[in-house]
Amino acid sequence: MVLNYQRETIAHWHGDSGGAEFCGNKYPEMHTTASSSTAVLHHRGASKNLRRRWRPVFTAAAKVIRELQESPNAADAWRRERLDWLKVWNERVDNTLEFLYTAANSRGIPHQVTRNLAQFTARERGRFFQKVHQLPRWKPNQTFPATPKPISSKEKAKLEKKQKYEEFTKNADGALEEVIRMAEASANLTLARNKVAILRWSPRK
Repeated sequence: MVLNYQRETIAHWHGDSGGAEFCGNKYPEMHTTASSSTAVLHHRGASKNLRRRWRPVFTAAAKVIRELQESPNAADAWRRERLDWLKVWNERVDNTLEFLYTAANSRGIPHQVTRNLAQFTARERGRFFQKVHQLPRWKPNQTFPATPKPISSKEKAKLEKKQKYEEFTKNADGALEEVIRMAEASANLTLARNKVAILRWSPRK
């Protein structure tokens, strides 16, 4: 099913209408954006986080399709490798769409998983911006002594506490990512990653 609307779905996510002929006819009415929105009962924040979460998945597919379109005379092995990758991508996205469709029509485990995925993405974005806003402001006229001031015991304890927290968070995130990868392998779908790239951001004034 995805073979027929893969390129159009990618174009929908990226605002690109070119190259649709690569994958054939128009895609059916059920597509990723609508499915992700319905899966969280049209909660605006959750559906936006789901789009952010799955966008890199479609970005990777768009890159491979563009490579194939721009290199029609490439070696057979090179093209076969990418076509095989797209075949696996098609199967996994097809299963993901079915998963989102089930989540949209029931409040069972698929709906709970989808809701949690949106929350994971929101949490990661929140942590990113929190770290950014905690950075010290740049002061062009500020001077520093030639010999740095020794760190106090209170500051040292605070730094050690922060490092322990970051290590704990890193281990917890790693364990969660491993569970997500196991679920993907078990159901042959893609749940994307928790860490989402920040596409547009400007520092505070």
